[in-house]
Amino acid sequence: MIGEVVLLQDDKSPRQKWKMGIITELMKGRDGEIRSVRLRATQKRKARDGTLPYKPYKTIEDWATKVGEESWMQLEDKTMKWMYGYDDFTKCWEPTRTSDGGNVGGAVPISAILLNNKGWYDHEIVKSQPFNLPLERFKIKPNEDILFRIVNGGVAQELMLYVEGHPMTVVAADGDEVVPMQVDRLIIFPGERYDILIKGLATPTKLSYRIQVETVQRYFFDWTEIPIVYGFGFIEYEQDGLKEDKTTPNLMHPECTQDKKCTVLNCPFQKWTAQPNFTCIAYDNLQNPFPDQIEKEILQASAFNGGFEEHFINMHHDSQMDQYLFQFPWGIPYYHKDDMSSISTITLYNMGLGGAMGTGYAHPFHLHGHHFYVMKVGWPTYNETGFIDQMNPDIDCDGPKVSCNGKKWRNSTWLGGALEGMNTKNPTKRDTITLPVGGYITIRFRAVNPGWWFAHCHLELHLMGGTGYAYRVGEHNEIYMPPDNFPKDCGVFKVNKLPELRLPTDSSTVFPSFTFFTICILLFIDRFF
Repeated sequence: MIGEVVLLQDDKSPRQKWKMGIITELMKGRDGEIRSVRLRATQKRKARDGTLPYKPYKTIEDWATKVGEESWMQLEDKTMKWMYGYDDFTKCWEPTRTSDGGNVGGAVPISAILLNNKGWYDHEIVKSQPFNLPLERFKIKPNEDILFRIVNGGVAQELMLYVEGHPMTVVAADGDEVVPMQVDRLIIFPGERYDILIKGLATPTKLSYRIQVETVQRYFFDWTEIPIVYGFGFIEYEQDGLKEDKTTPNLMHPECTQDKKCTVLNCPFQKWTAQPNFTCIAYDNLQNPFPDQIEKEILQASAFNGGFEEHFINMHHDSQMDQYLFQFPWGIPYYHKDDMSSISTITLYNMGLGGAMGTGYAHPFHLHGHHFYVMKVGWPTYNETGFIDQMNPDIDCDGPKVSCNGKKWRNSTWLGGALEGMNTKNPTKRDTITLPVGGYITIRFRAVNPGWWFAHCHLELHLMGGTGYAYRVGEHNEIYMPPDNFPKDCGVFKVNKLPELRLPTDSSTVFPSFTFFTICILLFIDRFF
């Protein structure tokens, strides 16, 4: 059986389209609604538990108290402290933080967490009697397997999910398979997708088991604690004689104890000190099930002699990369470039001003145009209370109060591809990955998709504020031209069939800047239509 979970996050922004390969489209309406379009597929996915139909779909999101346009205007106008209303002087809205002292980027007041467009506005009622509310339910038979694809379609909040009484087996991330890993809970950042397998109980004792989704944020900006916001769905057993359990649920994870800790995949920090009965598992612990299919140059741990590009990018603050703000231009002064077929290695770091305890944000980084291999994650150090103590020393950054743009490895022998500590055995393939505050991630891919591409933070207000950059693969004569009838400024581009791909010629009048502008327009169309 294939299930769908849509966990909606906190935006009501204009339409946004999610493309999950050719299998699923998740389309977000102007008020935050997400609907899924299920497509037929005959492709089968091999998991270690057997052969499963490949039709993944699911999403999670928290519903904001204001529409996305107004949130953006208040961010631009520096009036976000009035997110509770311009006539409410009892309390100012403050951004929120996680338990390590990192900030939640673009956080706005949450009305409800939705699961497949279903939630409830009264937080006390949803916590005490979710079984009485019209929430999403998924049918299951005893011993039946359900494959879910969980997509965080939201704007700001990383959300933690678990299924009551049922361990989860993660089998894919961002559409690429991983060696199956059983976990108890899963944290998903905006833009990330995980496929999980749920095994039905042989002898269920009640009709429904809750799917619990909750925020990870812990503090307001003034370090006072913020209540957890919850959303729910249910898996419901198709078996006669089972009754609905209508007792108020214990939401504090009582099954996680000091003697039997619960595993949580994809924490934004190494250790969850505020939740001592949780054991965090970093996403780089996932393994590639097909290591023999990875190119040997991707796994190379020694310095390259050629065909190699290396980039260091500081993804600090909330609206810039290397202190450049991305804005849709006719031409762009800040971009990165890779030669066709070269091995591109990118080290994203989150350090210095805007990248430390109390100032930094964990950024979910998304790369268009290519999937990449996760080669290494570098974490900061933490004190005994779980707060960020020191930034990772591998990057030559002098501290949290100085700009650390343009920095590289402190150990210069690591340059050129010889980074120590990389996973050169079975790194997983992704297109979205979270950069920890005070740390770094190193990714690799072969640049084989020519054109101008976009890379950005997937927190919506960060993206709108400029946390992104362009990168070019190939020279001008290797990048396909847009169709002749493609609009050069405004307009709608419709085709009945895909146009023929054409490379530039000596007589071509399309300049590189227009090619990039074309990509920007395509992104705009994809985003809002």
